[in-house]
Amino acid sequence: MKVSEQKNLEIKQMDQVLKRLQKNKQRQIQGEANQIENLKKFYKSQKEEVRFKGEEEVLNQRIAADTTLMKSVDEQQEKLNTYLGRLKVEEQKLDEQKRLLDKEKSESLAAAERTLQAQIKEKMTAQKDLQVELGEKGQEAMAQIRQEQQNEATVLRAQSIENQNNLQTTADLKLKRDSASLEEQRTIKKNTQLRDMALEQRAHQDKLRVLNRQTDHEMRDKQLLHQKQLAQEDANFTATLTGQRQAFEQKYQSMMENHQKVLNRLQSQMDIELKTLSKENSSLKSDYQSKVNDPFYRQDTLSPTLLDQKDHYLVSLKIPEYESDDVHVNANKRTIEINLVRSYKGNHHDPESGSTNRTSRSESFSKSLKVADILDDRGITQSYHDGMLHFKIPKA
Repeated sequence: MKVSEQKNLEIKQMDQVLKRLQKNKQRQIQGEANQIENLKKFYKSQKEEVRFKGEEEVLNQRIAADTTLMKSVDEQQEKLNTYLGRLKVEEQKLDEQKRLLDKEKSESLAAAERTLQAQIKEKMTAQKDLQVELGEKGQEAMAQIRQEQQNEATVLRAQSIENQNNLQTTADLKLKRDSASLEEQRTIKKNTQLRDMALEQRAHQDKLRVLNRQTDHEMRDKQLLHQKQLAQEDANFTATLTGQRQAFEQKYQSMMENHQKVLNRLQSQMDIELKTLSKENSSLKSDYQSKVNDPFYRQDTLSPTLLDQKDHYLVSLKIPEYESDDVHVNANKRTIEINLVRSYKGNHHDPESGSTNRTSRSESFSKSLKVADILDDRGITQSYHDGMLHFKIPKA
């Protein structure tokens, strides 16, 4: 029975080993599948990264073109500001010339007025001198002279006003001519500047259009090259994936074949061991049957012998060796208690119905012996020789 249980245990262990191998292979297969899936994800991420780099390069080129255009606009604006500054300086010069002309006109008028006053003063002085010389007789002549002086003063004043008006007219005409000339020069410069700016802007736009065409052409070439590279990478990845899948399938097939060989070999070993176990069970069964018919193995009473030695008692009992561990001896004062407990368990499996019948049975025997001396139950020893079980019980 022990040999059969050991064989069953070995079979269970082999089943567990096979299950562990299957689980390991399943995990390995799952790991290969995860690796393939990770390769797909990595390829997809690389594809997205390459596409993003191409778009970023186009955007950088456009930003560079816009930056160039902004620099050109800034340069034109700086030139325009310089031209406006020059116009402002010219206007300041024109205002300064006008102020100088006004000042010169004022000074001329003041000088003419001073000359007229000086002439009138001289005439008045001469008149006073004449009055002193002529006295009363010359009053009529003085009146005539005064009238003439007044007439001369009127004529001089009229001439002075006319000269002043002529100077004013001349200054106004000169100012208008200078203003018209300055305005004409300003208009010419402005038109020239605007024409230059328009030409430069047109040239810059032409350059920008050429640059955009070149950029678009380069972008199309890069996109075509990128598409070709992606197609080549797709083909390479597909070929690699197909090769890995085929290699994995071949490896898996070879592994399954090896496992099947191992299983077949284990099955053959199990069949051989089962046959050996069957033979051993048959031999054990025949031995058991012979022992059942032997009175030595059918003991149903305890017949111990007791010997009183000098310092101990020796209890001997005839019993089969396989039951020697089921016999227990206890010592209490002057009493020796001998106990034997047997238990039987059996399993019967019906292959047709698949059911298993389990049976169990137990029996016990006891024997008490009285002695004259007090016993020491802590020093009991046990030995078995030639079918006899011996207990050495020391005296206290």
